[in-house]
Amino acid sequence: MDQAADLLESGQPEEARDLSLRAIGIDPLCAFAWSNLAFAQLQLEELSAAVTSAQRAVEIDPMHATAWHNLGEAYLRMGDAEKSLTYNNRALTLNPDQPQYWLGKGTALMNLERFPEALSCLDRALALNPKHHGAKLNRDVAWLMADPLRKELFIIILGIAITHRDTPMDMASALEDLLNSANGILDRQMVLAFDSFSETNIALGKPVVPGFCVANRTLARLLRDPELERICDARLQECKAKFGIR
Repeated sequence: MDQAADLLESGQPEEARDLSLRAIGIDPLCAFAWSNLAFAQLQLEELSAAVTSAQRAVEIDPMHATAWHNLGEAYLRMGDAEKSLTYNNRALTLNPDQPQYWLGKGTALMNLERFPEALSCLDRALALNPKHHGAKLNRDVAWLMADPLRKELFIIILGIAITHRDTPMDMASALEDLLNSANGILDRQMVLAFDSFSETNIALGKPVVPGFCVANRTLARLLRDPELERICDARLQECKAKFGIR
């Protein structure tokens, strides 16, 4: 079954699904094959089928941590964060050194709006793999959402970025008004968090909200922080180069 895992790793879920089904036809009690099938089905957004396959894997081998995680991931995508949390906890009980399981638990907690607990899980994921872009992205979002005022400011800035993406002077005026009313909460740390959010989206190939990088550079300029402005301007240029947007 290493070949199916290799196919999944190289982004060929249909081929991995077919190979896993053939393996199950040969040995229907192979938990590894059922788990690989579940993961391939997740990649193909065949969520109900992924639940069935992952459940079969853990019925055969209740100690199969990855199968429990796949079951949790399927339920997360189906909108059942409570079940996802339960099954990712089972995976972590069996293997606490897998960053993907901590990411799964942290994401489920985010969906349940339990942001401080989510931050702890995502920090564990990044401690195990500091280059894990998915964990980094969710960690930035969880940090922003953990505080009601930070959350409100983040949402307002996204709105300003979208509304005024083609009118930079209006954007600067709206951001200046926001900065003056934010009582010091909108500071260098928040702008760096916004930059990290953009950086991770770019690394994952996810387009950044149009205007967001411009807004962040404008905030750095309004804070009169030249080093921060250079960081944000570099991110803006990176975003333009990759996606052709601002």
